[in-house]
Amino acid sequence: GADLLIVDQHAAHERLVYLELARKTREVESQPLLLPIPVELPPNLHETAREAVRALADLGFDIEPMGGRAWAVRAVPTDVDNADIAGLVLDLMGDFESSPREEALTRRRDRILIRVACHSAIRAGQELDRRAMQELLEQMRRERLSFCCPHGRPTIVRVTQHELERWFKRVV
Repeated sequence: GADLLIVDQHAAHERLVYLELARKTREVESQPLLLPIPVELPPNLHETAREAVRALADLGFDIEPMGGRAWAVRAVPTDVDNADIAGLVLDLMGDFESSPREEALTRRRDRILIRVACHSAIRAGQELDRRAMQELLEQMRRERLSFCCPHGRPTIVRVTQHELERWFKRVV
């Protein structure tokens, strides 16, 4: 109609990536990296890393110790496209550390999927061509996308014609 819809491309794409990741079962496809990506973990995350590596393996990551504080990321899920892999792994380890040990595996897995989706999504402010914008909107329509990303931020804001007219002093 006459309403204006403003889409946060990062939040919307993050939601779409999250939905896709969440649909997948244990058969997550993993993509070996040509060269391992080194990640240096702070000392407080080393014990956590040993535990987290097992959980992350179920999601398509292959991470192993290299010695000292360094760990090598040898494979990532195929859904992780344009992510900063080292940053993503550091964030995942930090999330794993901050979550209670008793936290249900499914809830912990969900937190990991949210983080992976965030790092894999289109960046806020990233320029998209018209085709990419249309594809994003079409995916949102097909998925009947909810109005928030996995973190709870809005994906779409609706501005009614009445609000626009009020802003421009056309109505009181």
